[in-house]
Amino acid sequence: MFRILVSDPIDAEGLNPIRQNKNFELLETKNLNGSISDIEAWLVRSETKITKEKIEKAKKLKLIGRAGTGVDNIDVEEATRRGILVMNVPGANAIAVAEHVFALTLSLLRKIPAADKIVKEGGWRDKTLGGGELYGKTLGILGLGRVGKEVAQRARAFQMEILSYDPFVNSQRAGDLGIRMVSQEELLRKADILTIHVPLTSSTQNLISEKTIEIMKKGAVIINTSRGEVIDEKALAKALQDGKIAGAALDVFAKEPPQGSPLLNLKDQVILTPHLAGSTKETQKRVAKELAQSVVDYFERGLVRGGVNLPPEFEPEILDRLGRHLALTERLGRFLGQTLPGAWNKLMISTTTRFTEKDQKVLLHGALRGLLACALGDKVNVVNAAFYAKERNIQSEVKFLDESAQPIEEISLLIQENGKTASVSGRVEATGELRIVQIGKLFVDVDPEGTLIVIDNIDKPGMIGKVGTLLGAKKINIADMRVGRQKKGEAAIMVLTVDSEIPKATLEALKKVDGVTRVCQVSL
Repeated sequence: MFRILVSDPIDAEGLNPIRQNKNFELLETKNLNGSISDIEAWLVRSETKITKEKIEKAKKLKLIGRAGTGVDNIDVEEATRRGILVMNVPGANAIAVAEHVFALTLSLLRKIPAADKIVKEGGWRDKTLGGGELYGKTLGILGLGRVGKEVAQRARAFQMEILSYDPFVNSQRAGDLGIRMVSQEELLRKADILTIHVPLTSSTQNLISEKTIEIMKKGAVIINTSRGEVIDEKALAKALQDGKIAGAALDVFAKEPPQGSPLLNLKDQVILTPHLAGSTKETQKRVAKELAQSVVDYFERGLVRGGVNLPPEFEPEILDRLGRHLALTERLGRFLGQTLPGAWNKLMISTTTRFTEKDQKVLLHGALRGLLACALGDKVNVVNAAFYAKERNIQSEVKFLDESAQPIEEISLLIQENGKTASVSGRVEATGELRIVQIGKLFVDVDPEGTLIVIDNIDKPGMIGKVGTLLGAKKINIADMRVGRQKKGEAAIMVLTVDSEIPKATLEALKKVDGVTRVCQVSL
C-alpha cells in the first residue's frame, strides 16, 4: 500500500479517489512527529512548510502535492535534487479566479463598496457614485493561461474588445477565442482595464512599475489576482493619487497581510480583498479531487499531471508520440554509462528521425537519466536528471543525420571523457522490440535486456571457445551471444547475455584471456 500524508485541511469528499482505493493508506494529521519517515506522498495546502530538513526525514517520499497553485511553502529545489515530484493543481481554481476578476472590476467601476457604505450610513444617491460600463471597453489580459482564457471567455459576454500579451501562446489559437495578441507595450497603451495573470519570475517581478504605468492610458484601471510582487505598490499608489490610474482592485500583495502598504491609505480608488479569489467551496472540492486523482494516476499508472519540477516537455502527447524511442534512449544511456564510467562531460544524440525540438529535449532527458543512473542509482529520474547534468557541467545536444546517409531509423548516443569517446546505436523494431545494432564502429544485434558481458577482443580463431569454456567452468550460463567485427584479424566484439551477474574474480579472469582487450559487465 502507498502511504499518503495529508497535513493541511483538504476537502474530505475531494480526497475520496485516495480514501476509497485499497492500494492507498490515507493519514490525515497535523502532528508530524514520527509520521513522515515512511510516507510516499505528502499533500498540503499553504499551512505546512515542507523544508529541506523535513524532506531529509521523509526517506521514502516520492511525491509532494499542493492543493492549489503556489508552491512557496515547498523546498522545490531540494525535492528536485532528491528526485521527488512536486505536483500542484494549477487550473482547478481558474473559474473562481476569473469570476473574482469581474467581481472586482464591476465593484470598482460601479463603486459598489462606496454605494453600500453611503446607504448603510443613512444616505442615498450621491453624485460621486456615477460609474462606468464594461461594454465597449478594451480589456488587456497580461498572461493567457487557464485563468486568462476564462477571463476572456466571460469578457466576450460583456462585448468587450479583448487584447492579450503572452509570449508563450499561439496567436492563431488565441484568435479562435476572440483574443487579439499584441505586444506588451501595445497592451499597456490600449487597455482600459488591465487584468494580470502571470507567474512570479525574475522577469515579472515589479512588472507594473512607474515605467510601465507611464505607458498606460490615463484613467485605466488595474486588476491583480495573480501575484502581489508583480506590482510595485508604491508606484501604483502614486499613479492613483496623481490620477494617472483611475482605480485598482487587488487580491494579492507583495506582503500578506499588506501592513504598511501605501494602498491602504487610499479609499474609493482601490478595492482590496484578502487573497481569496480562488477560495470558493466549489474550488476547494475541485482542487482536492483533481489532486487526489493525480496522486492515484501517478502511483498506479505513472501518469503525471501538474508536475511543477518535471521538465515542461514531458507532455502526454509527446510521450505518446515518442513511444518506445524514449525507452530505447534511456537503455542506450544505461549501456554507455557502464562501458565508459567516469566523469564524462559531453553527450551527443544522433538520429535519422527528424524529431521536433520538444521531442529532442525529452530524448535528452531519457539519455541523461540512463547515463547518470550508473553513478547515482535510483535517486536519479526524469525529475532531477537535468539538475544533476547541470550540476556536473555536462554539455548535451541532438544532431539530425540525413536519411540518405543512413536510411534505417536509428538513435545513436556518444559520450566523451577527456578525449575518450564511447558510442552505441539502437533502433525500435516494427514490433516495438528494442535492439542495440552498433557498439562503437562494430555492428551487432543485441537485446538490451538483463545482464550483458561486453568483451572487446582481437578477431582470431578460438576466441569464442576460450570465453565459453572459462564461463562454463565457473557455472555461468550463456543465454545469448552476439559477435561483430569490421575486418578479419582486427578489432572485434562479443556481447554475451548471461543468467546472473558475474563475480568480479571471473571478470578479471576474462580480462586475462589472450586476445581480450577489455571486459565490461552491463546491467539493463
